[in-house]
Amino acid sequence: MPQFTYSAIGYTTTVGTTFTPIVATTYIEQTGNAQRSFVSTSPVDFAGGTGARTVRLTYFDQTMTGPFTEDIVLSGLTPVDTTNANICFIESLIVLTVGAQLGNVGTIGLKAAAAGAGATIGSIAPGDNRTQWAHHYVGQARVAYITDLHGTIKGIASGELHVRTSTPTIANTPEQTIAPVITLPPGTPEQILFPSTIVVFGPQRIILYAKSAIGVNQDWQAAFGYTES
Repeated sequence: MPQFTYSAIGYTTTVGTTFTPIVATTYIEQTGNAQRSFVSTSPVDFAGGTGARTVRLTYFDQTMTGPFTEDIVLSGLTPVDTTNANICFIESLIVLTVGAQLGNVGTIGLKAAAAGAGATIGSIAPGDNRTQWAHHYVGQARVAYITDLHGTIKGIASGELHVRTSTPTIANTPEQTIAPVITLPPGTPEQILFPSTIVVFGPQRIILYAKSAIGVNQDWQAAFGYTES
């Protein structure tokens, strides 16, 4: 099976010294398949609007089979249902086409159920044009090879970058750290190349966590590179 090179990019703000996933918007992982729906907080995010017009959802089903994709034509403040009903684990949401404002004007939310019902389980922040989540799902019978880490902190203190995995198809599975903890200095971008790739066998979820050294707010940007076969 051929290998492809990717990167998972995210940002977040840590508060205090707790572990914080590096995701720009809240992601609520689901445990079962369902039909979902999309809705924006702006009326101009629609098929003929000046904001986002269409969005691509990339996902896995509850057995971690996939990835699958579905493209959605937005309708502003009116929820639009997905066609597929096997949507469980969300890899990403990406704006595909836009109007004159070149991006999503509102927050584009993925709802847990059809017709805009249920909680918002994932979203694209205004202007981001994609979910900024430093995570990746490794599907059934797939293997990912983590090659590098990138990170920077805006603040007055250093912090730690953690690479963790868990098995989302098994309930109550703890997350495990699978790479050496990286300490980042404030204000200086860091790139770490692993001398040997870190191998992750699916089904697994890989995610980056940030942890500040002191109890102050810190802004983080981080990513990991990987190939997959």
